[in-house]
Order: sequence, then C-alpha cells, then structure tokens
Amino acid sequence: MKVAFDIHGVTDTFPAFQEMIHRYMVSEGVEVHIVTGATLAKSKEELGDIIDLDRVDGFFSITEHLENRPDVEVKWIDGLPWADETAWNNAKADYCYENGIDIMFDDSPIYADSFANIKTIYCQIHNPSRKTYKTRPNTR
Repeated sequence: MKVAFDIHGVTDTFPAFQEMIHRYMVSEGVEVHIVTGATLAKSKEELGDIIDLDRVDGFFSITEHLENRPDVEVKWIDGLPWADETAWNNAKADYCYENGIDIMFDDSPIYADSFANIKTIYCQIHNPSRKTYKTRPNTR
C-alpha cells in the first residue's frame, strides 16, 4: 500500500495524521509519501521534529516540480510560489498516478477534480480552522 499526505492543514494540524505517518513508516509493506506545495527545505523547517522527511519513501513538491518544467514559469510573490493554475492543480494527482499512490490525504477542495480519473482515493479532510484556500492564478 502507498499512502500520501499533504502537509499544510493535514499533517501539521492533526496529530492523528502524524501518528499514522509514524506507524506507516515502520510498517512492512506501507510506503509513506509527502505530497505538498512547499519545497523540501521549507517542509523540513516547518515540520521540525514532527516527521523525519528523510525517512519517508517519497517526497513531492509542486513548487520544485514546476520549477523544473520548462513550460511552466514559477514566480515568487510575497514569499509564495505562483504558477499556471492548471499545472499547479494537476501536479499532485499526476504524482499520485505516476507513483501508484492508493490514498491521498489533503484538506484542499482545489485538487479533488484532478483525481477523478485515476485510481488514487482522494480523501479530503475537513479542517474547520482553515477558512480559505489559496488559488494559484495563471501567471502567463
């Protein structure tokens, strides 16, 4: 089984997901993937000792992925990455499809549609403390 977790609004918010990750990391036959918009360096800084990102089976950063694509421009505005909305919103589903992820835990409704035609189960977590979700406008 391959399980993916978003950071913001999921693993950084709910201790139950932190516990799941720790248990899965030592379970035989379960792969743990972190799939987030943030860079690896920023994720390590934010998570601190909560999760050892060096021990997860896969780490995917939308930002780093899009920065490496020649057809997408990533602009940094007020410390946040901004890119083509379609490319940004499809990146998590593309990673999950390409890596055979069985379940993806995320709190954002923005990505749900991109999972409609792949086998990955998209589990949208209700996060009552999160009032708004940032959208990534087209920067072209």
